[in-house]
Amino acid sequence: MSETPSTVPITTTAPPDETAPDSIPFPQKKDTPVTLEFEPVSGLTGPGEAKSNIDLLARFFPDAVVDGTVDVEVLRDLLGDDAVPNTAEAFGLRWPGMAEARRLSTLPPTGTFLPKPEESVGWDDTRNLVIEGDNLEVLRLLRRGYTNKVDVIYIDPPYNTGNDFVYDDKRTTSQAQHEAVTGQRDDEGVLQVGEGSDRAQDRKAGASLHTKWLSMMYPRLLIAHHLLKETGVIIVAIDDTEHARLKLLMDRVLGAENFIANITWQGGRKNDSRYVSVGHDYMLIYAKNEGSLSANSVRWREERPADNVIREAAKKVWIDSGRKPEKATELMKAWIKSLPEGHPAKENNRFYEFEPDGRVFRKNNISWPGGGGPRYDVIHPTTGLPVRVPGSGWRFSPERMKREIDANLIMWGKITLSTSTGRHI
Repeated sequence: MSETPSTVPITTTAPPDETAPDSIPFPQKKDTPVTLEFEPVSGLTGPGEAKSNIDLLARFFPDAVVDGTVDVEVLRDLLGDDAVPNTAEAFGLRWPGMAEARRLSTLPPTGTFLPKPEESVGWDDTRNLVIEGDNLEVLRLLRRGYTNKVDVIYIDPPYNTGNDFVYDDKRTTSQAQHEAVTGQRDDEGVLQVGEGSDRAQDRKAGASLHTKWLSMMYPRLLIAHHLLKETGVIIVAIDDTEHARLKLLMDRVLGAENFIANITWQGGRKNDSRYVSVGHDYMLIYAKNEGSLSANSVRWREERPADNVIREAAKKVWIDSGRKPEKATELMKAWIKSLPEGHPAKENNRFYEFEPDGRVFRKNNISWPGGGGPRYDVIHPTTGLPVRVPGSGWRFSPERMKREIDANLIMWGKITLSTSTGRHI
């Protein structure tokens, strides 16, 4: 193992009195001190597991849970018209084996984490973990201690290349099993295609492969959703083969309203393509709760090369100006002008005005680009009169405008006109 960065391998295995078919047993050193701070897991069940789900239902709908079992008909009555029967038509992704894949996400873990100090680097002071084991079992274990605690999850799943799938969560289907579930085989297992069937062999095989892949992804995404904070984000890499189905699956698990972006990742071109040389993959990005990101004014920005240079120059200019905003603005403009052509700070030369506390900022148009923006009254803090609404409307919604004003980011004219918003660097 490389000496950089410091890592602590952890492996999963079944407890001594149990057998976990998907676990990876490793020898354990006796009397090995564990110095990392792990939260102890107490109780026989954890968040997201079937028993915990029933306990939650019992708290909110005690009439629907009797002796630890759920009366679905009573629960449907309590939920009213929003509870649709299984036979109701519904929009969304469906596939044979979906219910079993969902059930796998509710099972408790059958293994435990075993520290591996002899394979670790910086065991006493590292805060990093490398966990080896079946990823579904590892996710179940992590859910016990890390529900609602994870900021970012990145998944690079196995792409569905058309070969027989290697994952076996006791739920993937063979071609024959898939044909039986979808009604293409009778009770005796005889394939029923008939002369009128328009199902080509490759289409039937493809459906089976999609089913396997979706059933592999579904329980893992459900548990990943449990792990995320309310402001957490999940990013999943995928190629063209399963992109459309993954998007629908993530809409189902995380909610279409929490979709953030579909980013194209350009890689190397493939010279063996028959029609189009495809060299890109995708990154599907979802928030657990986009509303929480918005309410916390979360903005994702990549720092530009010039930002740190401008920030350091602004500190010097502020001191040289005697901490006077007008003088500092004058000196900052002169500094930018003195830079050679092509310098990043010269190209990014809009940050030159100063707040009374010494922060440098740039002005930004507060009107809606292109027209059609919202129109509403904004009261001037000095005159108490509404300011003139730009012809194209305001750039922000009323709620966002209030946050900008409360954060002191709106620049007011002397009378009633407001045309700019400030952005600090």
